[in-house]
Amino acid sequence: MLRLIVPLMLLVACDAFVGNEQAPPPDSTPTDQAWRLIGRVTPDRSTLPDAPPFEGGRALIKKCGTLRPCAAERWRKQSGEHVDLLRVRDEIHHPDGSVWNGRWWSISGVLRACIGDPLSVPL
Repeated sequence: MLRLIVPLMLLVACDAFVGNEQAPPPDSTPTDQAWRLIGRVTPDRSTLPDAPPFEGGRALIKKCGTLRPCAAERWRKQSGEHVDLLRVRDEIHHPDGSVWNGRWWSISGVLRACIGDPLSVPL
C-alpha cells in the first residue's frame, strides 16, 4: 500500500508545483546577451505553433536521418549575431563541431517526467 501512496503523493505535489505556476511576462527590454529562437525546421509537420522555417534549415535536418526528435534551430542575439543548432535526440550539435548533452543526469522517475525535456522550448 505504501508503494502506491508515495508515487501518488509525488505526482500530486508535482502537479501542484508545475501546474499552478504562471510564466513570468516576457522581458520587454532584452539584454544584448539574450538569445531568442527566430527559426525552427523539423522533418515532420506539427499542428502546434512554432518559429518560422529558415533558409538552410531543411539541409541541416537531413543530417538526422531517421533519428527523432530532430530539429534545426536558428537563435539570434539582439545585436544580430546568430547561430544555427541541430537537435538530434537528446544532443545539440553546435556548428563548431561540439556536442552538448541535454539529459537530466541527477533527476529521475516522476520528477523527471514532471519537469519534462530539458531541450524543449520553452522549458
